[in-house]
Parts: sequence; structure tokens; C-alpha cells
Amino acid sequence: MKKLPNIYITILIVLYAVLSCGKDGGQESSSTSFDLRKEILGEWEIHQARFDKGAAMTDWELETTRFTFKENGYFETQGYFGSGSGSFSIKSSQITTLVNNQPFMDILVNGIKDGLLDVVATLKPSEQRIWMSWYQPNIIETPPTTVPPETAFSDEQNVQQAILSVYSSLSPFIVNKYAIEADLCNGRFEKLYPDGSEIKQAWAKAYESLHRINAFLSLLSGNNEYTIKYTSHIAHIKALRALLTYNLATVWGKARYEETPHDIAALPPVLMAAQLLEAAQKDLEAATQESYSLKGVAAYLYLNPTAAQLLLAEVYLSRGDMTKAKEIYNRISQQAPEQILVFNEVDATGVVVVQSIPVYTRKHVEVLAAEAAGQTEGLPESWKQQGLTYGYWQMLKRLGKAETVTGCQRYQLLFPYPWNAITDGFTQNEGY
Repeated sequence: MKKLPNIYITILIVLYAVLSCGKDGGQESSSTSFDLRKEILGEWEIHQARFDKGAAMTDWELETTRFTFKENGYFETQGYFGSGSGSFSIKSSQITTLVNNQPFMDILVNGIKDGLLDVVATLKPSEQRIWMSWYQPNIIETPPTTVPPETAFSDEQNVQQAILSVYSSLSPFIVNKYAIEADLCNGRFEKLYPDGSEIKQAWAKAYESLHRINAFLSLLSGNNEYTIKYTSHIAHIKALRALLTYNLATVWGKARYEETPHDIAALPPVLMAAQLLEAAQKDLEAATQESYSLKGVAAYLYLNPTAAQLLLAEVYLSRGDMTKAKEIYNRISQQAPEQILVFNEVDATGVVVVQSIPVYTRKHVEVLAAEAAGQTEGLPESWKQQGLTYGYWQMLKRLGKAETVTGCQRYQLLFPYPWNAITDGFTQNEGY
């Protein structure tokens, strides 16, 4: 079996940096001074890569991945991103590729040196970036290794760092979603349009996180030793996937969803809200059977087991299972700490906290327990009196009071999709 990829674990060690908004310094620059259309023809194989802009390049130890560009404007790909074919076009130093007439990958070519092509690939539609170097295997032998190969998950610290890297994309998803919902709760609907920056950022970061989670789970679950050794960490990652799945269901209503690394040969199936909630419930019911932690990190700064149980209770509320939700709230209310789960938005330095978003607190447990018990009269006012904002929009929707309280129209109960997410068999939400 191939060694697992060090590229997945080269991430920000400092937690505040990991829980950042993921803002980068702008567009990559290109220094190409050669005829790209001529040079790109032929077969290329990934040599090295990194998934984070500030990380070091490391050897590509995933499945052998190749791209073949032909004179007639067609290209083929096989390996980690799946097997398929399509067309490509070139403008300046940018290569745009299509598979099944849908955007697949934009490739910015920065230059070529010693037979190695320096590229920045942007996956579609997730907008996830991967910095890579390619070589032509039929022209030169495998380039020399510059970073000693190592087994990525051979010790627990590397697994923990891999989990923290998920938070680096998950945090901006929460931040942007919260910004939109906060406006909706105050009767402002300007951000609800497909080209809105918050909408596009939230959607992109949701899928960047989901792709990363599925990759980690595939790598861990594909090794019997890791499956046994890291049972608790697998539970943590599944809880994170459930957080995304729950939000895809309640924020957008439907989504393309899969639980394995994406294969471009076929688009993931479209799941409706009920199916997404079922998937979230399955992950959470498995995750909450385990106890897990992150060494050196305060419990309220990650989706800890208590927070995972509260998320499961909200899934039950959304599915109308008040009995199971009430059981969880009754059990947790006796011992709930003041802060249960907080997401921090930090500035571009990754250190200074711009705002803290309380996702779950003791006060949340009180009002959610009242909802599960059927005590909904005056519940929106109770949320406001307690100063609770995160989760307020979802509560209004569950109680059927969002339109009355906020003045929104029925179609605005769901977010619009960014236009680049609209593909064959996947339509825009009604009203947008």
C-alpha cells in the first residue's frame, strides 16, 4: 500500500490560525515566459503538492495522477481526481478544463524549470486550491525527492493536526453562514443573492471541508491499524461531517453529497433535506458513542462530544423526533458548562480574534430543551432575552415563524446557490 500523504498534515499548528477565515493574499502571479500551448502538450504526472499556501511542498504519495493534453484541445485525467476526459482552453498562463461540459479545474501555470511545471490548480466547484509541480514521465525519470517520505498518520499528533486543518476551512463556512443568518433575523435580505460574496464563500468552504473530511476518513479507514488506533479521532471527523451535512440540509435544502473522495467520472448524487439529515444523524449516532479530545486545545474551541450530542439533538428536532431530542437535553442540562462550542473569527494574522461566535452555550441548552418539550409559546422572545443569536434563524424555521418574525418571503427560507454550483440535474432554489 502506498504511503499516506504528508501534504494533508502540513497545516497551521496555532489554533487561532487554524480557526481563521482562510483569507489569502490575493491572486497568484504567473511568471510564464514560454509558449504554454506548445509546452503543455503531452502527459504530465503530479510530483509534489501542498494543500495550504504557506506549507512546504511534499512528495505526492496518493494515487498516481496524470493529465494528458492533446493538440485537438482535448485532455484526459486519471488517478486521485478520478478518470475522465474533456476539453481545455488556454488564455495567457491559465488553462481552463471542462469535463462533461462542466468546469473541472482551472490551472495557473507559473513557470517551468528543469522539466518541472509549477502550477496552482483550483478545483471546481469547491474552489479548493492545490499547489503542485508536474513532470513528464515519458521524458524524464521520477524527479528526486526533496522531502523525506514518511507515513503521515504514524503518530497521533499528525492525526490531530489533520483534524485541525479541517477547522481552517470549516471556520470561514460558519462565519459566512452566521453573517447571512444574522442579517435575515434583523429583516435584511441583501446578502441573499447567488453572486453574494458570503454565499459564494460559505458554499465553497462547505465543500472544501467536506472533500477534506472524506479524504481523511478514506485514508484512515483504508488502514486496519489506523481504524483501530484512531477510533476516537474518526468519530470526531464524522461529527464534523455531520455539522456540514446538517447545515447543507437546513440552509440550502438539497445538495450534492457523497461520503467518499470525489471521482470526476460521475457527479455526486443530489440528496434532499430529509436524506441529508438522515446522513447527519447516522454520523452523529456513531460519533457520540466515542469520547475524543484535542490535546492542548480548550474543549469549547472544537466540536467536542457534548457539542456533538447537542447537534444530534438539533437533527432530531429538525426531523420531528422530540422524544430523542428531549432525552439529550435532559441529560446535558444537568452538567452543561457555560461555553460548550465557540467558533472564533480571526484577522489576517491568524492571531487577533475579530469576533467569537457562541454556537452552543448553557443558555442554548435551556431554550432548545423548551422547544423539545413543546414549550414554544414566546420562545423567540426568550432567545432574544437571553442574547442568543447563533441558531435563532434555524429555530424560527423549525417553528414556522420565520416569515412572521423577520418579514422574509417564503422562498427566502433557503439560501440561493452560487451560479457555478448549478449543473446538470441540480437547479437553483425557487425565487432566485
